[in-house]
Amino acid sequence: MAKATLEEQEACINLGRKNVKYDTKEYTLEHLFSKFNRPTEDNKQTEIFIPFYQRKFVWKQDRQSKFIESILLGLPIPPMYFAEMDEGVLEVIDGSQRIRTIDAFLSNNLKLKGLKSLEALNGISFNDLSSSRKRKINNVSMRAVVVTDIEKDTMSIRHEIFERLNTGGEVLTLSAPDGLIVSRRRREICQSEVRDSARGRLKFYPE
Repeated sequence: MAKATLEEQEACINLGRKNVKYDTKEYTLEHLFSKFNRPTEDNKQTEIFIPFYQRKFVWKQDRQSKFIESILLGLPIPPMYFAEMDEGVLEVIDGSQRIRTIDAFLSNNLKLKGLKSLEALNGISFNDLSSSRKRKINNVSMRAVVVTDIEKDTMSIRHEIFERLNTGGEVLTLSAPDGLIVSRRRREICQSEVRDSARGRLKFYPE
């Protein structure tokens, strides 16, 4: 297949770009924990909720403990990604294992295990810590990218963000939700757009 011309490349990129607005925020662990457990007025979900396309809580005790150890050590933590929905609630796009681990620890349901740098804390749960240490942990901030306004087709875009963060753009298996299997189709759409651009008939193909 012949390489696309520079004009065709630009046309493909411009058509594929998404009008996504987002903010970078800092949330304390206490705030994340509170919103993750606080139900909305209709009791249909919590103020931070995990959508259907996220995998289940699969981190084992050792991995959860290592994540909490990283927080206690003050190490950099990758940001979480949320989408702000019409009702003002936050859907977790990326970070479901981390926020579940935070919830388990602050709920006193996680006993630390296998720690290397903080060996003295092995066997310790949140309520075993001093009041001052618990306050300091609650005050720890985590960065989050909050998608606040999406031009259209919000479910498709949220799925695409999830896919790119978790698979590096690879096509997922057929066992994944249909909305996540988008990479191959996007390539086909882009190729069609390039062909139409070359003929002077630039088209938009909605996903």
